[in-house]
Amino acid sequence: MDTEPRRHPAAIRSRQSIVQAAHRVLALNPQVSLTQIATEAGVGRATLYRHFSTREDLLDTLVRGWRRDIEAAFTALETGGTGADHLARMTTAAVRVMYEHRGVWGNPEVQERRHAVTPAASLMELWRGGIRRGQ
Repeated sequence: MDTEPRRHPAAIRSRQSIVQAAHRVLALNPQVSLTQIATEAGVGRATLYRHFSTREDLLDTLVRGWRRDIEAAFTALETGGTGADHLARMTTAAVRVMYEHRGVWGNPEVQERRHAVTPAASLMELWRGGIRRGQ
């Protein structure tokens, strides 16, 4: 059963615009304000706050997105070849996703929060899982 509330298409687009804008501006300035993110996204502050009541909410969403994208990239990898080949493909995928999400994982605010999982810890966990599965 789907417990996620249904959202209006315009609300979905607004949320996506905010997340994309946050990625862009946080990569340039980790201390950017939510108002600046809203401006970059082309939405008002009220719209941003309807989707993300705090800066921490927005950062949590960005961290979850990074984690989802890295797991998807690893899942999509070919499994053939040697262990070294697979490790090279995992590393290439990880670097690509980390670059795309540089505004998140490179953000000192994210790294300082105790509950945030660092990219290195996430990668190590995923690599260990792959090794256990014989990938």
